[in-house]
Amino acid sequence: MPIYEYVCATCGQTFEVLQRLSEPPLESHEGCGGTLSKLASSTRMRVKANDGLTGSTHSSILRFHENTKLEAERKKKKPGSA
Repeated sequence: MPIYEYVCATCGQTFEVLQRLSEPPLESHEGCGGTLSKLASSTRMRVKANDGLTGSTHSSILRFHENTKLEAERKKKKPGSA
């Protein structure tokens, strides 16, 4: 669900609301009853690391592939290893 930012025309308070795309925009401020305007805001997203370490999922996938290649090279260099 996206997070929308609103500003109240009466009191000037700015706040964020978690809303479904199908929900209509808010029209009045619960605090003071003033008219609300939706703000244009930058897109924010959170990428969860799948390896339990810091970094994005993408970078951890790349690290996995790099480590796999390094391990294969090490096995080739060692004589008699399986």
